[in-house]
Amino acid sequence: MSKISVIIPVYNTKPEYVQAAVDSVLNQTLKEIEIVIVNDGSTDKNTINFLKNYKNPQIRIINQKNLGLGGARNTGIKYATGKYIGFLDSDDWVDSNFYEKLYNACKQNKADIACGTLSILYQDGTVQNLDKYKNKTTRNNLTKIEYITNGSVCSKLFKKSLFDKTQFAEHLYYEDNPVLLQTLLTARKVTYVPSVHYWYRQHENSIVHDECLAQKRRN
Repeated sequence: MSKISVIIPVYNTKPEYVQAAVDSVLNQTLKEIEIVIVNDGSTDKNTINFLKNYKNPQIRIINQKNLGLGGARNTGIKYATGKYIGFLDSDDWVDSNFYEKLYNACKQNKADIACGTLSILYQDGTVQNLDKYKNKTTRNNLTKIEYITNGSVCSKLFKKSLFDKTQFAEHLYYEDNPVLLQTLLTARKVTYVPSVHYWYRQHENSIVHDECLAQKRRN
């Protein structure tokens, strides 16, 4: 059994983006990681051919009909063998020590969820860090929710058992929010590690492209 399973849903993503996402996991300082790529009914030939020809013993590729990001994540959880689950969107990437830091934080603090920092890289090269918290571990539900500022499951590491009775909604934008709230409230402890970053690539095809632009203008 791997320590961590990283689930990467793919739907018509540019191969170079998928490659960058996968490489950021393969190059992690923590080596006991499996990658579960869920091809969510891609129709783009470049994406299909890339996944068809991708060979790596650390990677499992699951093909399914299109169920949306939430449905792809549910499938990934079903096939994951790791004790902890990480979510990585196919056009994003993580720091090289991202999963080691979060895994160690979970083990040291006996926490069910560890949270890193979500950082947006805009097309003009500017960076925005959405999380402002400091190192902290808490059991208090109000504090857990107060510290979650970005609403994304991607910048976090979850104990797999949290998903025994929790699923993502299919074909729904912002499907992270209800799942994140439920897992936070179910978790016995949540720990926060602001020193490692999940990098969100903001571009014209991003699901939250317009929202990110609006938030950047407000700040």
